[in-house]
Amino acid sequence: MSTFLHGQEPASSWVTRWSHLVTKTRPVLDIACGHGRHMRHFAAQGHSVVGIDRNPDALAAAHPFGETVCADIENGPWPLVGREFGGVVVTNYLWRPLWPHILGSLAPMG
Repeated sequence: MSTFLHGQEPASSWVTRWSHLVTKTRPVLDIACGHGRHMRHFAAQGHSVVGIDRNPDALAAAHPFGETVCADIENGPWPLVGREFGGVVVTNYLWRPLWPHILGSLAPMG
């Protein structure tokens, strides 16, 4: 059995099962991306990806997989106003006040 640091384990089976439904015409947004396990998965599938997290050390590990944004999305403004994504991934994280921003970031048919 392999031991992985939190956030460096393989992509979740749920994300990998459904990731084929995400269009490659727009980037994928990974909210609270940590070390970028889902960014890594989508980048390997040919997607451009954007990860957002408040931990700069985790983002340094995620940066090779795509664009990273360091922001505290619970206590600060939404940093991606006006940007649209073909898919949004959120796992192991829930902050209900973000729902309007998350839905507003999803492109039509995303």
